[in-house]
Parts: sequence; C-alpha cells; structure tokens
Amino acid sequence: MADQGNSGNALLERRLQELAEERRRLAMIIEGTAAGTWEWNVQSGQMRVNERWAEIVGYRLDELEPICQKTFIALVHPDDLALSDAALQDHFDGRTDHYVCLLRMRHRNGQWIWIHDRGRVFEWDGQGRPLWMAGAHADVTELQQARQDAAEMRQRLQAMVDASDEVAVIATDTDGIITIFNTGAQRLLGYTAAEVVGARRLDAFHDPVELQAWLRPLATADGQVPGVFEALSARADGQTYSRQWTLLRKDGQRRQVRLSISRMDGTHGERIGYVGMAIDITEILQARAEARLAAEKFAGAFTSAALGMALVSL
Repeated sequence: MADQGNSGNALLERRLQELAEERRRLAMIIEGTAAGTWEWNVQSGQMRVNERWAEIVGYRLDELEPICQKTFIALVHPDDLALSDAALQDHFDGRTDHYVCLLRMRHRNGQWIWIHDRGRVFEWDGQGRPLWMAGAHADVTELQQARQDAAEMRQRLQAMVDASDEVAVIATDTDGIITIFNTGAQRLLGYTAAEVVGARRLDAFHDPVELQAWLRPLATADGQVPGVFEALSARADGQTYSRQWTLLRKDGQRRQVRLSISRMDGTHGERIGYVGMAIDITEILQARAEARLAAEKFAGAFTSAALGMALVSL
C-alpha cells in the first residue's frame, strides 16, 4: 500500500510539474506577442486582465482595479461600442467562431489608439448562454495609421490623376489588373472606372487586327503569341515605351492615340505595376491629312492650270 501511495504522489507531482511548465510556456508566448489578455464573465461583468492590457492604454493594472465590463466601456470610443456589441452578438448566436473587432480606446494621454480585439466563449451555462469568454488585445495603431496614410495618398494621387482629364491614365498591377482609370481614360474610351477597375481587359481597348499584327512577330519558337499585357510590360521594363495605337471606344469608334507605358517601382525598387498615359491625336492627324490633301490639290491646280500663275511676296 505504501508503494501505491508513493507512486500516486509521484504521478501527481509529475502532473503538477507539467502544468507549471505549460503555464510558463503560455506566459512566455503571451509576453512575446505583447498582447493584452482578458477574461470576462459575460453574465456578471467581472473581468480579469494582465499587466499588458493596462499598459496598452497607458495605465498600471492597480490603477484600473476593480476591473469590470464598465472599465472596458469607459475606455472604448462611443462610436465603436455598437460595432463591438454587434460582433459579440454574432459570436454568441453562433454566426462566427470568434469575436473579432477593430476599435478605438482612449489612452491615458488622451489620444485614441486602435485595438484589434479578439476572443471566444470557452464556457456556457446550463441554459446554453455564454458564461466565460477569453481573448486578447493587440495595439495596431501604427498599422492602422499606415493604412490610413496609404488610403489618403491613393486619394490624393487619384485626384491629381483625375485633374489631368486631357490625358488618359491607366495603371495596372504586376498581373495586368487595372487599378487606376482616370477621367481622361473614361472620356477617351467611353468606359466608367467601375466597369474596368479590378479587371484585366487591356486587349479590349485595342484594334484587334492592328494588335495581332504587332504581336505576331513576338511569337515564341513554338508559335505561342504573348498577351498584350505581357508584351507591353516587357517593352516597358527597361525604359518608357511609346507607340501610336488605334484604340477602340466602348461604342466602337476608333481613336488614334500616342501611348507611353512606364514601369512603377516601390520604395525598395521592386516592381509594383505599370502606368500608361495616352493622348488622343485623332484630330491632329485628321487636320494634318486635310492640310496635306489641300496642299496636293493646290499644287495640282497650280501646275496644271491652263493660265499662267505665279506666287509673289508682298
């Protein structure tokens, strides 16, 4: 019996050591992620949070105690509480596996910081109602600011591009998907930006006969003809590629343009896409043709006239 008791004590001690090691590893993981952890009793409002949770909003843990649901509500931006409540309800009703919400919380210094809040119910009561929930806060202020800066930069770029409505500007990503289609491009080609942005349809803008005649000499040894985006981007990889093209409007009308294509690089020199700028030269070419025809007619009349004619200065 003594041996059995000693064996049981050894098993218990080993199990306690394993649990302690598991807690240590979990604490190291949480510390490494710099996440603020929280536990919440949904029915009583009681909350348990770690030191990092308080640090994220600029406090020591003892400065926030006693911590409950009201503590969270007092720190969250009023406009974001409804979003949080809706995300919680979706999780409680089983429509989502996790509660996930991006919200603003007031830092002790008065600034609003962005928090990515994520959690899950881990205990339900006898009536199937949520009882205990656990999750983590992550400070994503810098990431959110970077996203906002990028969005604002894109808006400013779009405004600048749209202001040049006499020039058609079409930008693509590295796969040929159209990302920018300015008002000049809409005027030239007759499509709206909503019809083409997000699509790969550069070949739809070109005269098919002219395009095939240009692509045919670029065919590989086995007769494979490259696509229009692949061929144009290859020409523009080293330097700006310019050429006169016949483009087709949505209504089928043909327009003569001078199209210049350049590669766009990121901050580290990596390729991020291409931009094409086209100027409609249809009227210019027509005026030149009419002037040439008039000159030819005049020359014919001058040289073949039955009467003597002369051109003199003043």
